[in-house]
Amino acid sequence: MNEPKWVPGPWTLKRTNWRGEPAGHDIYISGNGHESYDDDGMPSLVATSVAIVPGNANGAKISAATAALICASPDLYAVCEETAEWLKLWVDDDAMDIDDLALEGVAVLATLSAALAKARKEVTS
Repeated sequence: MNEPKWVPGPWTLKRTNWRGEPAGHDIYISGNGHESYDDDGMPSLVATSVAIVPGNANGAKISAATAALICASPDLYAVCEETAEWLKLWVDDDAMDIDDLALEGVAVLATLSAALAKARKEVTS
């Protein structure tokens, strides 16, 4: 599969801006810094900022839920890929023994459940 073109995960939620200053009601989402290469092949450190979810006192819960969903995006993408691979095995009758396929399905379901919980902000990071 092709490597994603976005900032690699995991992504984290912060209540401080990129300078480390309090962000008020805004939520900053950042990823891991990583080395990338420009069109000329020169290395550069890609900024870790992913998104800013603006907030206010009245919409704090909605802003937090939106930020959690954005933050879970790398996990959700990864589990979609994993699920697609598992489904390909399920469709191909000769790919795996049915017991092994069922065990693989249990593992995929656990990963999917964890990613959805992160998107719903049921876990803290």
